[in-house]
Amino acid sequence: MLSNRIVHFMRQELWWECRESLTCECRLENHTATKHIFDMGQIARMNEFSSFDEIEGNWEHLVRIYTKKSLTYPSDIFPALQGIAKLVSPSMGRYLAGHWESTLTQSLCWHAMKTAQRKLREWRAPSWSWAAAQGEVIWPLYERGRKTQTCANILGAMTRPKGDDPMGEISYGVIYLKGRYLVGQIQDARTSDDHLPSSLTLKGSRPCISPKSFTCYPIWDSAHHEEGAQIVALKILETASMSSCGRKTSVEQYWLILRAIKGVQGKYMRIGIMDESGSENIGTRLRDLNALYEEESVEMDFKIV
Repeated sequence: MLSNRIVHFMRQELWWECRESLTCECRLENHTATKHIFDMGQIARMNEFSSFDEIEGNWEHLVRIYTKKSLTYPSDIFPALQGIAKLVSPSMGRYLAGHWESTLTQSLCWHAMKTAQRKLREWRAPSWSWAAAQGEVIWPLYERGRKTQTCANILGAMTRPKGDDPMGEISYGVIYLKGRYLVGQIQDARTSDDHLPSSLTLKGSRPCISPKSFTCYPIWDSAHHEEGAQIVALKILETASMSSCGRKTSVEQYWLILRAIKGVQGKYMRIGIMDESGSENIGTRLRDLNALYEEESVEMDFKIV
C-alpha cells in the first residue's frame, strides 16, 4: 500500500502505478485511471484530527477504497494495510483486526456492498471484522450533531497475530459483547430468485408466550442460509436527530445478526447486519420493533469469533 511505484506486467502491456496515477503503456486516454488514488498527505495527517470520530471516519473512507481493490493473495488483507495503520494516532487504542479500540462499537456497523456468493477458501479474519468480507465494504454515514447511543457494552476484545506485529496477519480474533437481543428465524432462504434476499422474522426470547413478531431484511454477509435457521439479533447502536425541544425526529438502529456455532456453547459468528430507520412518531415499523425490544428482549453476554 505504501510502495511509491509499482509496475504491473499484464498480458499485452505494462501498467505503471504511483501515488498520483495509474496508466498503461499505450497511454490511451480511456486507459488512464483517476488521479490521486490515495491522498497520502491526508493519511499522514490522520493523527492530527481533533476527535476519534474524525479519525474513524477517515479510516473507514480509506478501508472502503482499499477493499475495492483486488489482492493477489487474500491473506495479505492486513499486511498490505500495515504501514498506513501505523500512522494512526496511538490515542485510538489497540488495533483489532482492522478496527480501532476507541471506536469499536461504531466500526462494527460495516456491511459489504455485495453479498458474497461463496466463502473465502482460507480464514483471514474473525466474522466481526470487515476483513472477513469480500469486496467493497462501507459504513453508515453518521451526520454531525446526531445523538449516538451505544446499546451493547464491549467487555473485551483480542486478536492473535501470526508473527510479532499485531497489525499483520492474525490467526484468531474474538470480541465479547453484553447486550439485549431478540431471537429470529431465517425465511425465504431457498427463493428461486437470487436477487431476493432472505428475510428474518424476529420474536421475543419467549416466543411461545408472546405472539409478537417483526419481519425485516438484513444485509447478509453471505448469500447462502439454511431455511428456518435460528439466529440472534443484538442491538448495538442507535443514532438520532433531535428537535430543539429534545425530541427524536429521526432514528437509525443497527443490529448485529449472529448465529450460534454448532457444538460450541456460547460462541457466535456474525452473518449480517440489520439497519432500521424512521421516525419514532410516524414510523410504524420502528415503533413495532421498539415495542418488541422493550417488552421481549433479554440481556446476555456474547462471545463472537
